[in-house]
Amino acid sequence: MNDKDFIIDEYNTLVKYRGVDSIVKIPDGVTEIFKDAFRDCKSLTSIDIPSSVRYIGRGAFCGCESLTSVTIPSGVKNIGSFYGCTSLESVTIPSGVTSIGDNAFRNCTNLASVIIPSSVTSIGDNAFYNCKSLKSVTIPDSVKSIGNSAFYECTNLTSVTISSAVTRICDNAFRSCISLANISIPDSVTYIDYFAFYNCKSLTDITIPDSVKSIGHRAFNYCTSLTSVTIPNSVTNIEVDAFFGCKNLTIVCSKGSYAEQYAQKNDIPYSYIEQDKKKKKKENIERD
Repeated sequence: MNDKDFIIDEYNTLVKYRGVDSIVKIPDGVTEIFKDAFRDCKSLTSIDIPSSVRYIGRGAFCGCESLTSVTIPSGVKNIGSFYGCTSLESVTIPSGVTSIGDNAFRNCTNLASVIIPSSVTSIGDNAFYNCKSLKSVTIPDSVKSIGNSAFYECTNLTSVTISSAVTRICDNAFRSCISLANISIPDSVTYIDYFAFYNCKSLTDITIPDSVKSIGHRAFNYCTSLTSVTIPNSVTNIEVDAFFGCKNLTIVCSKGSYAEQYAQKNDIPYSYIEQDKKKKKKENIERD
């Protein structure tokens, strides 16, 4: 590796890497990796980032399709730089990171696991879009916002634990997570946005918490295995096509509630919450 491969300015910012090595060690003392610095370095398989680095710019490693693993130094606060690293299997996110930015790991199709530290407060738009190998995610309680399409087309994602600080499940957040069978919506959520769980074919039942007020356009469209959705009295708006394509669905609600009126208007079978509780109790007794 040649030092001339690195363009470093007077502020200790690595502006551009011009080499073709597969294993690269960034010089000590570099404090910032500029945006697009390693963009499309297709031969890069391993990168050693020194502890002096405090900032990694947007798209810094975008398109490094041979990069398999990354350890991010503890001084870095924001991540938004690995879009299209299709060979990336693991990433170590340090506890100091506060934001996983827009497109941070988009199209990292081999990323199988990620641990989000409790220092993170936001996950940006498209952050894990099309991470097809990702199987489970725990979003810590420190996270207050999950961006649009954050987990869109994570087709092998089976389980998600959402932070109890999240107030809105945004547009397309879990769209086409076709293996997602287990998700708990915390009682901090007030709005489920449009296409939030669109095409989540493995979901079988959902309980909407009492905090939710509105269910958006096509929020649960084509959740073809969905048989039961419990909707509380707090919900006063459900878009007309929120459950389109859910052919086996029964809405569980309170008598006289908005959800009951919605079910009647849209020819969706419904039952009352107390009836459902009695039915489940009977089933449990018979099973025992």
